[in-house]
Amino acid sequence: MLRASLGLLSKTSSILAAAVLVQCMAIGGCSEREEPRVEAPASPASAPTTATTPAPATTSTPTQATEGSSSSTPASASTIEITDDMKRVVKVPTSATRIAVLAPFAADLLLDLGVKPIVVPAIRGGGPASWKDLPTVAVDHSAGPNLEQIVASKPDLIIATTVYAQFMQQIEASSKAPVIVLDVKTLDDVARHLKTLGSITGKDAAAAELIGGIERAVTEQAAANQGAASSKVLAIFGTPHAFYGFLPDSYLGDLVRRCNASLVTEGLTSHKVFQGLAPLSMEAIVAKNPEVILVVYHGPSEVATAMLAKDPAWNGLDAVVKKRVHVLNDELFVMHTGLRPAEALSQIANAIKAPAAEPSTP
Repeated sequence: MLRASLGLLSKTSSILAAAVLVQCMAIGGCSEREEPRVEAPASPASAPTTATTPAPATTSTPTQATEGSSSSTPASASTIEITDDMKRVVKVPTSATRIAVLAPFAADLLLDLGVKPIVVPAIRGGGPASWKDLPTVAVDHSAGPNLEQIVASKPDLIIATTVYAQFMQQIEASSKAPVIVLDVKTLDDVARHLKTLGSITGKDAAAAELIGGIERAVTEQAAANQGAASSKVLAIFGTPHAFYGFLPDSYLGDLVRRCNASLVTEGLTSHKVFQGLAPLSMEAIVAKNPEVILVVYHGPSEVATAMLAKDPAWNGLDAVVKKRVHVLNDELFVMHTGLRPAEALSQIANAIKAPAAEPSTP
């Protein structure tokens, strides 16, 4: 009977989650991405598409690069060569002052460096307070960013993500501006991109200071891990009825690993479009029986934990029984992956090391 119930729940969850992702793609999905609805997961900010890399436009003169993405090398007195996350070498003007950003994390990093983007992606809810009064560009996973709005902003540099890789040629041809593609899947990516953006904007010292803060947080966490037992963690994106699991190669997975823990989704196949996420069944979750459950949910944390506690498919799990379910800040792990990295690492660490509650007696 339990097996039949779990099978029905798994099929229902898969249908709901798939429907949600289709809806997200229709409304702008990955903007990096538009803000998710409360009832189900939207598309996470850091998940790139698997689109084929388009032929580069002549404006940026990209060439094939070797390993070591998002690095920079001097090209001439007026340009700098950037190796982006599509392994292209792009010549970027050192005088770039009008930077259009289609990746929320890049907008956040630029603002941290004291540089104001000329446009940021439109996100339902308006984005963080630091984005107040910044012009926006409409973005849509299936149709790409609004080219008219990009052209009207008159950029001399555009920062995108691989989510929009299939639109790269049109963006470059329409804007006549070089485009660099940056993504965040690890803390190391955040540091690399800070260094790149510092080089582009002449804010190397500010970038070095921010990178130093990340390195200190990582060092402190490594010290705190000494002697601590490893934990099995499940991290889900959405609700108990419509969810995907974060994979170890996601940004959140990297933070979990740095906190001496492991995700139970190891070995699962990533979603074809939204990398770093995987569909998983309730049978698989019950079999793994995670010690800690992390939930990325756009809504009150009490609602998410109550749904888990009341759902018969979830409330028998050790993590739920021992109240080791923690709702994370979706802004740090989905909407603006890479934002305030030291805080994000601390939030994961505190959730994993939080003591289990004693089971209540009947």
